[in-house]
Amino acid sequence: MLDRVLLKDSLLQLRGGTFLSLTPDGSDRLNLSDGSWISLTGRQTAAIEIFAVPRTVESGVQALQRRMPDDEPGASLAVVMELLHQAILETIVPLAAPDGEAARGDGMYGCPTSCVEDALSGESCDVVFYGFPYELGITGGKGASGGPTFLRQCSRVSFDYVETEGVPTGWWNNADRKWQLEGIRFRDIGDIPCDGAERNGEPFDMAYELHLSLLRAGRFPVVAGGDHSVSLPLITAAANVRPGLRVIQFDAHGDVGSYEEPGDWRKNCTHGNFMSWVANNPNVERIYQIGIRNLLSEPSFDSPKVTTFPRNSLLPDIEAFVAGLPDGPYYITLDVDCLDPAVISQTGTPIPGGLSYHEAHRALELLCRRLDVVGLDLVELTEPDVAGDLREGSAAAHLIFHMLASIFEGRRERVGS
Repeated sequence: MLDRVLLKDSLLQLRGGTFLSLTPDGSDRLNLSDGSWISLTGRQTAAIEIFAVPRTVESGVQALQRRMPDDEPGASLAVVMELLHQAILETIVPLAAPDGEAARGDGMYGCPTSCVEDALSGESCDVVFYGFPYELGITGGKGASGGPTFLRQCSRVSFDYVETEGVPTGWWNNADRKWQLEGIRFRDIGDIPCDGAERNGEPFDMAYELHLSLLRAGRFPVVAGGDHSVSLPLITAAANVRPGLRVIQFDAHGDVGSYEEPGDWRKNCTHGNFMSWVANNPNVERIYQIGIRNLLSEPSFDSPKVTTFPRNSLLPDIEAFVAGLPDGPYYITLDVDCLDPAVISQTGTPIPGGLSYHEAHRALELLCRRLDVVGLDLVELTEPDVAGDLREGSAAAHLIFHMLASIFEGRRERVGS
C-alpha cells in the first residue's frame, strides 16, 4: 500500500514513451515504448489522462473521484496503485546532484518537471512550460499532437538547464558574448490531457483556467501545440488578465474566417479560423499578422483590428515598426509554417516563400526585447518522418529560447531605465 507520506508529497506522471490510442473495435489502449500495447478500462484511461500532467497522488486521486463519482470509496486510489505497480505511472523523485547543483530534469531545455500546484506556489519559478497536444481542429496534415513531446526532446539535446544552489546559471551566448536567462527559473508542468476529448471541449476549458492561474500568479507561460486553434483559450485568458492585449501572429495563414459573426466557437472553431473569435474579443485591441501568403477560395473577413504584413514585406522596416508600437501587453503566437519549408517543413500546411530562420529570429528578438510580452505559444510542429531527425525541432527550440532571452533582457532594461 501507499503510505501517507507518498499520498501527500509524491508526484506521479505517465511514463515517458507511452500514449493512448484506440483499438480497431474502438476501445482504449495504451501504447508502450517497446511497441507493445495493453487494453484499458474506462477508469484506467481516466487516470492516465489525469496523470499526463505531473501531479501529486492525492490531487490525482481526487480528480479521478470527481470523474467517477459513483465508484466505491477507495476505488480511485486502487486504480492509481494498480497503474503504479504496472509501471504505467512513475514517481518523480528529485535527485541530489553533486556540489549543490540541481539534477537535470525531463522538461523543456532539461528543466525540472513540477505539478501545477507547486508551479503556482510562492517564488518557485518564472517561466512555466506546458504542452497542448490537440489536433482536432486541423484541416491539413496530422501530427501536431506530437509537437510538445518532440519539442522537449529537441530542446534537451540543444540546451542543458542547470541550477547551482537553487539559482539557474543561464546560458553563455557565444555569438553575442553575454550570459542569457541567468537567474530565470524554468519549470515544465507536462501536457493538457487531450486523448479522447471532443473538439473544442474540455481541454480548451482546462487550458483557459490553467493559463488564467499562471498569469495571475505572475508566471510567464510558454505553450507548445498542437494545432493553431489551441491559441484561442490562451489568448482569451491573457486578454482577460490584461485587457487591451495586442496579438502578434507569425503565420503563413491569416486564420480568419469568412464571416463577421463567426458564431459558436464550440461548434465552428478550427485552426483555420480561430482568429475570428480573437478579433471579436473586446479585450483584444489589435492583431498584427506577419508572413501571410496563403491562397483562399473566397476573401476572409477584413476586421478593422487586423493589420496584415504579407510574406516578408515587414522585415526591411522591422526596426521602425517595433519602435512605433504602443506600450501595453502583447501576446505572440508562432505557427511554424510562417517559416520557409527549407527551415521547417514538419507542419500540416507548409507553403513556400516563408521567412528564413535569420529573418524570424531577428524580428522576434526585436519584438520581444522592446514589448511587454505576457505569453507565447509555438504551434503546428509535427514529428519527423525519420526517427531521430531533430533538425527542425531544434530550430523551433532555439527560436523559443531567443524569444525568452530577449523578453527577460527587455524587462531588466526597462526596470533599470
